[in-house]
Amino acid sequence: MNNDPVGPLPTSTPTKTNSTERLTPKIFPLTTVPLASGRVSRAIPKVQLRSIGPWCFLDRFGNLEDLTNDVSVGPHPHIGLQTLTWLMSGRMFHSDSLGSEQRLEPHQLNLMTAGRGIAHAEAVERNGSSPATPVVGAQLWLALPQLLASVAPAFNHYPDLPQLATQAWKGTLILGTFLDTVSPARLDQPALALEITILRDRGELDLDPTFEYGLLPFDSPLVVDDVVLPPTHCAFLPAGASSRRIGGSQGATALLIGGPPLAQPIVMWWNYVGHSREEVVQAHQDWKIGSDRFGDLGRRSDRMTSPKPPWSSTTQGTL
Repeated sequence: MNNDPVGPLPTSTPTKTNSTERLTPKIFPLTTVPLASGRVSRAIPKVQLRSIGPWCFLDRFGNLEDLTNDVSVGPHPHIGLQTLTWLMSGRMFHSDSLGSEQRLEPHQLNLMTAGRGIAHAEAVERNGSSPATPVVGAQLWLALPQLLASVAPAFNHYPDLPQLATQAWKGTLILGTFLDTVSPARLDQPALALEITILRDRGELDLDPTFEYGLLPFDSPLVVDDVVLPPTHCAFLPAGASSRRIGGSQGATALLIGGPPLAQPIVMWWNYVGHSREEVVQAHQDWKIGSDRFGDLGRRSDRMTSPKPPWSSTTQGTL
């Protein structure tokens, strides 16, 4: 997936409020962003909400009534992050400069570690000019800690993930640990991703009080601690609570993500995550000149062009 530039953003999460109000869920509207010949609904990043724990990017795409939303993207680079692609409907195909080729089915996970640099492409399975089935899902980015930001790139596919159930909800554990269950997916830092389906009107979510959380509905409104969360919005749940009340109509689905607040500021531009502007500018230049850093996906006409970072290209040392 691709991060269309929307201008420079703050390099750290805005300060969240104190006192009793600090634990109240904060509701933010999603932003519709064009992508290839389709569109996505972006939860983060935005000026009001830069990150949720180590998660620095979250797009939701598609609905079950729409066969026209094609979110295929051509070869593009990444550094300093991990991408997670998660489908609830439809099929996609991943290819990358490591030679990985992987079809993705609903409720399977593709996890790509960019580290020092990788290029990849994602294609929606098509039937003629339209997706074969409606493509509904999400893509998420985890910002790698500075000590791991330059690890070797890698790709992992997980066809089977743990299923969880309580009286109030059931879910698929995508990443991390929840209710003493551990996902097999590679985990380089504390983080959580969990798909939830509501089984009854209200129930409890047991949480780690050291984590910030985000809750993104897929199709129907939810209620979090008596705060209504429509599917056009996402919720930020500040750290400090050991549980939250969640409810909605039976069958409503949502994505819960979380993790400790970022320990260090990050810099994001387009598809690059760095810990300095110099890192981002260097990645832009390396992609522009076709450096070996990002490997080779072949001579493809749909190779994406990196927009120029908004900082001076001639004074990198003072960025």
